Amino acid sequence: MVKLFSLGALLFALWVAFSTFLEPLYLIFGLISVGLSLYLAKRLGLLTEDDFPHMAAIRLPLYWLWLGIQVLQSNLKVARLVLSRQPRLHQRFLHVHATQRSELGKAIFANSITLTPGTVTVLAEGDQFLVHALCAQPGDQAALEDMDRRVSAVEGKP
Repeated sequence: MVKLFSLGALLFALWVAFSTFLEPLYLIFGLISVGLSLYLAKRLGLLTEDDFPHMAAIRLPLYWLWLGIQVLQSNLKVARLVLSRQPRLHQRFLHVHATQRSELGKAIFANSITLTPGTVTVLAEGDQFLVHALCAQPGDQAALEDMDRRVSAVEGKP
């Protein structure tokens, strides 16, 4: 029940952050929509006890901040590559092992890779991901392993 409440609080906080309406009526509508969404997800069996550890509510915003910085840095690298007169593309496929326990954790990891400019998760089968890198460098594999470790930490894996 604590996990469900923390998920509801996180969803409502996101709703408030993305909404421009802060009048009481709209806040009530937001609470109702979050509550109804949680109720339906629970009834459909989409939420299990392992899907959302309550500590992830604290770790996830820190991960988003780190991911935002990574996206900005990659954006600059890709922009420099695209704007150069003779771009030097070193396209390569990388095989990455995902250490997340849940499907949600694996989805966060795969989407984090795809959100980072210059990389795309092409295939996800079990614990193995195939990633296309636009401009592969020697440290890319280590960077993906670092991202994997951070997503596993959000998930609550030691």
